[in-house]
Amino acid sequence: MKIQSLTNFNAPITTRTRFDQICELSGRTRTSVLIELMERHIIEQGKVLESRNRQIEKVDDTLRKSRRIMSFKEFLRSNPQPNRNGRQKGLKPDISQGIIPRPKPEITPSKD
Repeated sequence: MKIQSLTNFNAPITTRTRFDQICELSGRTRTSVLIELMERHIIEQGKVLESRNRQIEKVDDTLRKSRRIMSFKEFLRSNPQPNRNGRQKGLKPDISQGIIPRPKPEITPSKD
């Protein structure tokens, strides 16, 4: 199993020349600086990805909670609750809804 591999890539000549000069002035090899830059990038992007994952998890959690709330709202819509008058909301007082209206009492004048 290899623990290293040769990596080649194209870079503008002026960028590579400047980079080599900076490496030489700092007493480091091109390889050591590139590895350090790669590791730093890995750490920084790892933090960014971790943050994004947390944000996505929060969104997913909010959506799950929202679905539960919607389900409860749908339950309430399908099971109307009695209102203050003791009747279910949205129901008309007729026999087709299973509610029999009360007959009105007849008032007859007395013969005194």
